This record gives sequence, structure tokens and C-alpha cells, in this order.
Amino acid sequence: MGKLLYLFFIPLTALSQEVIVEWSEEYQLKKEDFKAKPPATGEEQSIYLSAGLSYRAMNFQLLFANLNPLVSNSFSPNASWMDEGPETAILLKYAQTSWDLYELAARKLRKKMHQNRSRINAKSIEVFLHQINQENTKILSTYSKESKFARDSIMQIQWERKVDSILEAYAQYCKKCKKPKKIKKKK
Repeated sequence: MGKLLYLFFIPLTALSQEVIVEWSEEYQLKKEDFKAKPPATGEEQSIYLSAGLSYRAMNFQLLFANLNPLVSNSFSPNASWMDEGPETAILLKYAQTSWDLYELAARKLRKKMHQNRSRINAKSIEVFLHQINQENTKILSTYSKESKFARDSIMQIQWERKVDSILEAYAQYCKKCKKPKKIKKKK
């Protein structure tokens, strides 16, 4: 079994000149979304998903604004490619679930920013982002192995359900969601 998929995290500041697609519950990746020319990768069909997290905030926004819209999970069609072949549907499921896992990472970053609002700054956000990306890389690796890059249909379905469930648990940290309500601590 050769390489099936390449996943690559890049800060979206590097993609600022490109067209990007923001993650949303309604949007599902399609074959046409992968616009870059694929290199000759061998006999096995493969895919390259260029997706990542970014944030943009001024200091005053960190104190007073809803932080959810300041973090993005985006996909770059012009930097992503897919080989032609019979496993297109499988590759798309794998890419979509992987992108959904990036959304989970984005929601975790938004939550961390809200929880640390009183002492948040660009440096602390970078630390949070680094920690969350490390955790997400491990999750993506486990997903890849367990689902055999979406080839194990039973494990793929289990992972899709798991990711959907966890995204729902972090629902208040979606990009378009209102500022989460403060939880009052009991004395």
C-alpha cells in the first residue's frame, strides 16, 4: 500500500494571495476543489489537502470582541491536488474528515482564547496554536491509521460520527457563533 494522502498544515498567512475556502458545516469538499496539478506519485491514487488555521486580531479585539470570528480554518484549492482514479470518493471522505478535524482544532483554539481572555496576547495565542496543532497532528495520525485513509468503511463511519459529536460539543466556538456566555464560578 503506497501513499494515499498527504496532509499539510500551513499558516494561512502564506496563503494570503490565494483563494481560500472557509470551513462550514454546509460545505463538502468536491473533486473540483483540488485545482493544483498533481505530481506523478506512482501507481496509487493520492491527494494533497492544503488546510490550516489562522487568527487575526488587534489587541483591543482580544479584550472586548467575540473571539470566535478571529480564528479561521481554511482550505486552499489552488495548493491542493488529487490524482485521477477509482478511489476519488474515498479520498474525498478522508479529506473532508481531516478538514473537519482542523475545524475541531480551530474550535479548541477559540475556546482557549476565551478562557484566557484576561491575559491573552499574540504570544500566548501562538503557544495555544502550537499546542493544539501538536494534539491535532496526533489525532490526524490516529485517524489515518485506524481508518486506513478512509479505506476501512466501518472505521471511517465511526470516525465521522466521533468527529461530528466532538464538533457538536464545541458548538459554541464555531466561527459564526456569538460570544460564549461566561460561566459563573460557585463559591
